[in-house]
Amino acid sequence: MNKLEARIRELIAQIMVVGLLLCLITDVAYFIYYVEKVSLLSESPLHVLRVVLPNIINIITVIVVKTVNESSKENNITKYWVCSICLCTMIANIAIFHSYYTPLWLCHIGALIFCSVFHDLKLLRVMFIYGMLVICICFVNACNSHPDEFMYYMQSAIICAVVTVLAFLISNAMEEYAKNISELDKNSMERELELKRQLDFDPLTNVHSRGYVLIKGEDMLKSANQYNPVTVAVIDVDDFKTINDKYGHDNGDKVLKTLGLLLNSLIDERYVIVGRFSGEEFVFVFNGGSVKEHEELLDALRESFSMIDFSFMGPNNNKCTFSGGITATYERKSFEEIFRLADEALFEAKNKGKNVIVRR
Repeated sequence: MNKLEARIRELIAQIMVVGLLLCLITDVAYFIYYVEKVSLLSESPLHVLRVVLPNIINIITVIVVKTVNESSKENNITKYWVCSICLCTMIANIAIFHSYYTPLWLCHIGALIFCSVFHDLKLLRVMFIYGMLVICICFVNACNSHPDEFMYYMQSAIICAVVTVLAFLISNAMEEYAKNISELDKNSMERELELKRQLDFDPLTNVHSRGYVLIKGEDMLKSANQYNPVTVAVIDVDDFKTINDKYGHDNGDKVLKTLGLLLNSLIDERYVIVGRFSGEEFVFVFNGGSVKEHEELLDALRESFSMIDFSFMGPNNNKCTFSGGITATYERKSFEEIFRLADEALFEAKNKGKNVIVRR
């Protein structure tokens, strides 16, 4: 959005430069024609002022817009407010100094609609009031210059005011519509992110899901080589079925939640991902590094987990443990193949009496 608004501000500046040049050329040509053809030299100083003053105002507005747009000190809100007000000022300047030509009274509508892209209702209201003020000034100026055409200018002012109101209502409706669409997009994105999170994470333990580990694991294994080994480890809570049967599934879930909390507190996802693969089974995939260090990390996790007290088990024998198997590959293999080797190491750990990590 910021890039789009910056592009719009740049476009406003370009439009104003073109408008400045066209007004300057038109006013000079009109002045030359007026002096040479009409030959009212006594009024030429007044017409010089009518040529010089509006173009000076236009030059100032262009300089202000260019300066503010290129400034690094001003924020985006200040920039689009300045651009909008300056654009409307240039248009108002042209309309007021050429108020005899009533179609110019409506030029500010273009600025009103054009600046609605900034999605600022307060700015739209200011532009609307500015436009109505321009119509009033043009009407008074035209009536002073041509009092005999009062009714014509009155009708023109009423029509211009009605059209300005309609333009404001349309711009306001467009802004409300854009706001509603933006809210829908935001809500849709939030739902999409939440759905993705539910797919990527296990809701009970808050570690990654099986599907996420399978996809990321395959990607990591594609880069395995002698300089960048990939390590896969599998851990399994010991005697978890007994825990569920004896203390209930709710307490079994407490064990898994506690393990998930421990894993998330000690795992750095820049180097390793961990996910719940099945009921009480968790999988680690390490990208690079030493398999010995990974084994030491798992052993430290095993020690930490085995020291946690689970009060629902009573005052005695209230500890839980897990066993693990770990293996590494220095060549590209499928995740299924490397997982099978780690799972075999886990099976060996269970046969060794549990609460141990076995490397294969």
